[in-house]
Amino acid sequence: MTANLLNSRYEILPSPVGTERDRCQAMARTLQVPETIGLLLWQRGIRTVEAAWNHLYPRLSDLPDPFLLPGVDEAVDLILDTVSARGRIVVYGDYDVDGICATVLLVRFLAELGAQAMHVIPDRITEGYGINCKKLHEISRGATGPTLLVTVDCGISDVDEVALAKQLGFRVIITDHHQPGDRLPEADVLVNPALVRTMFSEPLLSGAGVAFVLLMGLRSRLVSRGTWSRETAPNLKQYLDLVALGTVADVMPLGGVNRVLVRAGLEVLSTRNRPGIKVLCSLSGLEEGIVQAEDISYRLAPRINAAGRVGNLAPAVDLLLTANWDEANRLGRELEQANETRKELEQVALEQAREQAEEQVNRGRRGLVLWNASWHAGIIGILAARIVDAFGLPALVGTVEHNGNTYRFSGRSIKHINLYDMLTRCGEHCLSFGGHAMAAGLVVDGSQLADFSKAFARQAGILVQEPTRECSVERVDCQVTVNEILDQSFARSLEMLGPFGEANREPVFLLPRQRLQDIRVTGDHLVFRLATRKGSVRGIGFRMASCRDLVTEAVDLTFNLRRSMYRGCSRIEVQATGIYPSV
Repeated sequence: MTANLLNSRYEILPSPVGTERDRCQAMARTLQVPETIGLLLWQRGIRTVEAAWNHLYPRLSDLPDPFLLPGVDEAVDLILDTVSARGRIVVYGDYDVDGICATVLLVRFLAELGAQAMHVIPDRITEGYGINCKKLHEISRGATGPTLLVTVDCGISDVDEVALAKQLGFRVIITDHHQPGDRLPEADVLVNPALVRTMFSEPLLSGAGVAFVLLMGLRSRLVSRGTWSRETAPNLKQYLDLVALGTVADVMPLGGVNRVLVRAGLEVLSTRNRPGIKVLCSLSGLEEGIVQAEDISYRLAPRINAAGRVGNLAPAVDLLLTANWDEANRLGRELEQANETRKELEQVALEQAREQAEEQVNRGRRGLVLWNASWHAGIIGILAARIVDAFGLPALVGTVEHNGNTYRFSGRSIKHINLYDMLTRCGEHCLSFGGHAMAAGLVVDGSQLADFSKAFARQAGILVQEPTRECSVERVDCQVTVNEILDQSFARSLEMLGPFGEANREPVFLLPRQRLQDIRVTGDHLVFRLATRKGSVRGIGFRMASCRDLVTEAVDLTFNLRRSMYRGCSRIEVQATGIYPSV
């Protein structure tokens, strides 16, 4: 048994041989990249120079015509008609990072149009996901003239709520990316790539991505009308930091259109021009250097989410909206305090959730349904993600709602298991549900809780054969030498394969028979250095302190390679993914 906390052994992925190897090497020479980069492209099914070039250098000019997404044409006309009539536009968003970012980018762009725009985001705890009827009544009171309701990242399942909005006199545009139910809301316009297969649905856009396509359509239409020239029209790239945040935080696959948007969005994010983004980066220890997709997932997104999880959502929205540096600093401090509170709540609840999960796994369950009335509703999504990571099984985590009669759940899934489809088959036991393949939310009446849990377990038993956590074999892309890749040039080339995330796995390298130097333990982490012919490179194994005794001997080290800034200087770092005794 190894000291690696995740795997018991590693396996190196196949490399090309014979003529395939020759072609792979020739492609690398043509692209002027290291041969190892050519190998990584080949392993990812990218085997022509043209495909490789498009992958390494995605361009915004390659984005499809926005009007190819059904509904955009009609939505653009309705928005511009409302602006011309001096009507009011209400942007109705979701309370997660994706919904917040979609809300902010649409509100900011509408301001550039001179529109009367306001935003509404429901409270996660008291109002829940989607359009809220009470909110609709509040918005409609005292309204004069036409009012247009535009949803972002929500609305596709809100059939009754859209009907009420129409009764109250709203025109309604639904922009969403979640899977629709059996009935569609009777809105004036529906914009959702999940409704029809287009280049915008492979892979599926995030809510912020859909909102950005709508912005593309608005800009294009105003240029064609002569309202703006191409030179005076707003540069939409300035909004892509928000699109990158929403797309990565919502775990969207990073291929196709998403790859183009997120690659460019990370460039904008790294400039830190938006006051709220600069403050968030500072709080997250990202004061300088390139912001990576991983930084969104583990540093930025949790802070944006924190306020809505444990209290008032307004600071998160206002932080991204504000142009005032003093206000941004004040709001950033509020978010940081909320994030600390969130972590404290999570720590206690996670231990209780793990105990429930262990008990269900021991009974042979392949789908986990966990609940506790004491768990804070704002953290059940985080708990679900943690349980999936720990047990490799689809998981629903819930808590009792204020009325004491119903339970609200948040769910996460594993690869190749569509959570939304599973819930559809258990729908008779749910009051409501919605979401997509990897994440969903639902409400269950307390009287149906036991029956729902059994039904979900039955569906999981049919679909899930074994837990998919990587607890036995680590996938390694290729074996390398220290001097082959531990330099700035290779690290820069490697970054062109990014952004890494869902459906674009970060490469894992193997250095066999390594003797680590300057070994020490910091908290739960193992810190070390690797010698190179030019000096040495810093390495860290997060939560690998237990490997301290193992590394006194030669080990096989598997790792990701990162580049970061430290005191104004670029440096590379090895992040261990596995430590194995050398044979």
